[in-house]
Amino acid sequence: MPFPPQYYYHLKMKHLSITLIMLCICAALSAQAYELPQQAKDFLGKHFPDNEILTIQHKRDYDVVLNNFTKIEFTRKGELIEINSKMADKGIPDSLIPGKVRKLINDKWPEAKKVSLEYNVRDNSYELQLDNNVTIQFFHDGTLIDISF
Repeated sequence: MPFPPQYYYHLKMKHLSITLIMLCICAALSAQAYELPQQAKDFLGKHFPDNEILTIQHKRDYDVVLNNFTKIEFTRKGELIEINSKMADKGIPDSLIPGKVRKLINDKWPEAKKVSLEYNVRDNSYELQLDNNVTIQFFHDGTLIDISF
C-alpha cells in the first residue's frame, strides 16, 4: 500500500531542514577553519572594527566577506589586494584613503561612495572606484596618477 502524499511532503521538508542546518554549520566552520594572517587581522581591526567576518575562503589568497557584505582579498601574508564594497551601505572607510585623495573626493564628488579599492603590485599604486564611475589612481602617499571618468 503506497504512502499518502502528506508523508512525502513531510519527508522532503525534513530533508530540506537537515540540509539547511548542515549548510549553516559548514558556513560557521569555514569562517573558523582558516586562520587569517596577523597582518590581515590587524587591518580588519583597524579599518572595519564594527564588522564581523561572515566567511573566509583560502585557496591561493584569503577571501573575506564581512557582515556588511564587503569583500576583501588578502595575500597569504595578509597584505591587501582588493576591497569590494559595492553592497555595503557606507562604502570603503576613509581611513584607507590618503588625505589628499580624500580631500579631492570631498571637494569634487561629495556624495560619491567609494566602492572598490585595488592594490597594483607592479607600480605600488592603488585604484579607487567611486559609485559615479570615476576611477582615481594614486600612490600610497596620495600622489595622484590618473583620474578617469
